[in-house]
Amino acid sequence: MAQFIPPADLDFTAYKNSLKAFLKSQDRFKDYDFEGSNLSVLIDILSYNAYNQAHYLNMVGSEMFLDTSILRESIVSHAKELNYTPRSRVSARARVSVEIVPNGLPSSVTIPKNYGFKTSSSQSNAIKFLTDQPLIARKDANNRYIVDDVDIFEGNIVTERFTVVATSSQNGSVIYNQRFILQSENIDVSSIEVTIQADSNDNMPTTYERATTLYGLTNLSQIFFVRGYKSNHYEIEFGDNVLGAALLAGNIVTVSYRDTIGEEGNGSFVFTKTGTIDGSSSITVTTLTRATGGAERESDDSIKYNAVRHFQVQERAVNESDFDILIRENFPEIQQCNVYGGEKVAQYGKVMIALKPFNVEGIVEESTKSRIIEFLKTKTLVPEPVILDPEYYYVGITGNVYYNVNQTTLRENQILTNIHNALLALNNKELGDFNTIASQSLIATTIADSNPMITAVDVKLSMVKRWFPERGVAKTFTFTTDNTIQSSNEGAYTNTINYGVTSSVFQKIVSDQITNCIIRDNGIGTLYLYVISLDGKLVKVVEPVGTVNYVTGEVSFVLDVYDYTPYIAFTCVLGSNSIVISKDKFISVDTPHIALKLIK
Repeated sequence: MAQFIPPADLDFTAYKNSLKAFLKSQDRFKDYDFEGSNLSVLIDILSYNAYNQAHYLNMVGSEMFLDTSILRESIVSHAKELNYTPRSRVSARARVSVEIVPNGLPSSVTIPKNYGFKTSSSQSNAIKFLTDQPLIARKDANNRYIVDDVDIFEGNIVTERFTVVATSSQNGSVIYNQRFILQSENIDVSSIEVTIQADSNDNMPTTYERATTLYGLTNLSQIFFVRGYKSNHYEIEFGDNVLGAALLAGNIVTVSYRDTIGEEGNGSFVFTKTGTIDGSSSITVTTLTRATGGAERESDDSIKYNAVRHFQVQERAVNESDFDILIRENFPEIQQCNVYGGEKVAQYGKVMIALKPFNVEGIVEESTKSRIIEFLKTKTLVPEPVILDPEYYYVGITGNVYYNVNQTTLRENQILTNIHNALLALNNKELGDFNTIASQSLIATTIADSNPMITAVDVKLSMVKRWFPERGVAKTFTFTTDNTIQSSNEGAYTNTINYGVTSSVFQKIVSDQITNCIIRDNGIGTLYLYVISLDGKLVKVVEPVGTVNYVTGEVSFVLDVYDYTPYIAFTCVLGSNSIVISKDKFISVDTPHIALKLIK
């Protein structure tokens, strides 16, 4: 027999050599010159066929399972088996106020559904936003017609129509092989609306509602389902007179939806009108919130990850992971999420949810928070969830890195660049999240592995809080690290790093002079302001500005700041070798807070 070839070795040469070895083992081909014979051509053909068949079967085998599928079409198909619909593109949403000056003084003016606003005066490059429902502006006491808090969505309305053609009838039900496949790849699925006309003479179409679950459906429910189709398309499915009302021959199906550019619609825009409203062209549009929430369609890896967890959740939120999965699945603008019980913060019976959007230190828009709360109310029996803004912290990394200069040709700045890149990669992989631990050993190992010439690493970790105060106004600022802060007796310090809390340099008016200052603790729980003299010495201002609780990590002070760039960083040296992050705190690694010294 031919030599066994491992299934993973899909190599033409391996198959050819295996066939040649087999033929050489036969008496009639023992002394045959395979390289110079016509038989070599036949062996090439057999090897080529075997290689193609093996490759084909390997690919087919891979596409049979969700976790090994490569083709998006296969991934979408497997997700459908788990009742999971891949997330479509999502329209950006903004909020505006609209004032209309109509002709005369009518009792009200109606802004029609799908009325358009554009983001620039040039029609060629304008991004179009639409209302999703009709809005009524009623005359107020000052004879003004104003509608506040108007939600508008990026996109263009597309309408498709289908006529139901029956192939047969069975037990009074129409059987049809027709599929209602939508043509655009850029659909915002949440915007899909479906109406059904009995025939072309029906002037009162029936609106069908989208169903995402089978609960509560009867044979009379006027619903439709949305399913993924091939790679990036979607199709509409209707009931079968058991779960949902079935269609009849001659029915006309009308589907409308927003065709969107996704995340390209995000940004701060000035909106203007695109046409008249009730005959009036005097329209003033004021932007209340910037356009956010626009997102691209779900990636292949995300579908693989979410499909099985969606099946596990079964459209209900019971435990912490259920809330997490539902939020990430339905609100793509949320990057990270942490859910925990209210008993951890003495709010018993509550569900606490900390949300981080796709921004460095972003805060989720109030409108998005409201939508999340309303969505979760339909998925859980617990009282209204509490949405929290995250507290952002950074890992401060200081210390010495020892290396063998004889084992490298790299310059010091190149070695430091490699270290910084390795730490940022660690942040993207493990640290940049809620509920994580940044340990001294993890950081040291990452630094050591970044360059082979590094022989030893001696680092100290701290927690850094950034402050962006309003200039010239006395403000109270309080933050809690939830980690113990280093403390000692006053006067025991030898240099800056031994202080428990130290700020970066900022400017403050002291004795009618703009002066460079910092804040430090005294080791026993009090924060003081220090003035930096012209010769670089520190002069402590007698009156304290705040306090430090070294056990809980709470830092609180009152300060008015004249100027700073780009923020004031408070470095808290911890009493342990690890930073433990929980609840609403989010920690990450950033280059400004890495201060390492290379030693040969």
